[in-house]
Amino acid sequence: PTEINGEVLTSYIDWMYLTFVITLVGCPAISIPCGLNTEGLPVGLQLIGRPHGDAKLLGYARLLEQAIAFDATKPFTQA
Repeated sequence: PTEINGEVLTSYIDWMYLTFVITLVGCPAISIPCGLNTEGLPVGLQLIGRPHGDAKLLGYARLLEQAIAFDATKPFTQA
């Protein structure tokens, strides 16, 4: 996207700002694949844990991946 809620995004760093800034304050974060959107593009979900909560966050991510059951090993195809 070039804009989110009226804020212009000029580079990929602007697009990713909210996804990496949380780790700068010591919170673990993980992104898991969830599926494909209506255009066939991959969609992910970012989970953020408490400081030093890496193991618990990985456990939650595993549970969600199993519940979602999206097979990310299959090639993405256009819907």
